[in-house]
Amino acid sequence: MKSGNGTQQIRCGNCGRFAHVKYEWRGPSYSEVIDCENCEGRAFEYDPFAAAIEEMTDEEGRELAA
Repeated sequence: MKSGNGTQQIRCGNCGRFAHVKYEWRGPSYSEVIDCENCEGRAFEYDPFAAAIEEMTDEEGRELAA
């Protein structure tokens, strides 16, 4: 979701309220870093690359490693 000023807003993973999001390079991919005023600036991070690896079956993991 985009707000009127062009910045992207997303729901906080901790409290569910809308917060601003920025993308930072962390390890093998970008992470969404959420700046939530309600959670006093604590960030909830989501790394889509790590999530994809976590969802892989053992067979898919072996194929990726080969």
